[in-house]
This record gives sequence, structure tokens and C-alpha cells, in this order.
Amino acid sequence: ADMIKDKTPEEVRQTFNIPNDLEDPQSA
Repeated sequence: ADMIKDKTPEEVRQTFNIPNDLEDPQSA
């Protein structure tokens, strides 16, 4: 979990290849 703390929701989405609705629902 520490590896994604330094990433933005977009970077996290690209890293895991998933929708970032969990990180930032307003951007979904």
C-alpha cells in the first residue's frame, strides 16, 4: 500500500489497470 501512496489516482489506475473510481469517484 505504501507504493501507491506516492502515486496519484491516475497513476494507481495505470499501475493496476483498473478504474480509479475507488480512489477518486468525482473523476470517474
